[in-house]
Amino acid sequence: MHHRLFKNHLIETLCMVDSQFPMSKWDQLTPYEVITLNLICSSCLHPSLSAYASLFGNYDYNGMPLGPPGTRVVSQSAADTRASFAPHGRVGWYIGPAPEHYRCHHIYFVECDVLKMGFSPKKTPFPAVSLTNCLGKQHRTCSIYFNIQHPDSQAYCHLALQYTMPSLK
Repeated sequence: MHHRLFKNHLIETLCMVDSQFPMSKWDQLTPYEVITLNLICSSCLHPSLSAYASLFGNYDYNGMPLGPPGTRVVSQSAADTRASFAPHGRVGWYIGPAPEHYRCHHIYFVECDVLKMGFSPKKTPFPAVSLTNCLGKQHRTCSIYFNIQHPDSQAYCHLALQYTMPSLK
């Protein structure tokens, strides 16, 4: 890995971190930098592979999910380690994946000046968007717009839907 490439990548990462991230802990981000640079750069031995794949095999994004470095996170505190009305979480910063553990992350906590592991849930639900919902919203938006300017809004909305979704002609 070239020295200047690593330096530029590190500077870009430090510009992205949360404004409250303790900059004295920038060195904790170097393992994350090495992983991401090896994923981006091609291998010298096998140019069709990333440097990471050439050295370690394919990267397991499910086993070691990558998040934005230096992101402020809240880690839940166990009930037996806090007072009953104390906050249920501690603020920390995402450092990078924990490669030795499945779906775990390194998180830095300032109050105890320690690097700990956090767990990533297996599945994160995302809101479902169907084609019918999307077209319905577009039709309502179109109707509202054309009701103000033209009495024949239905025809204009139908034309707009055909223009934006040509497969529905």
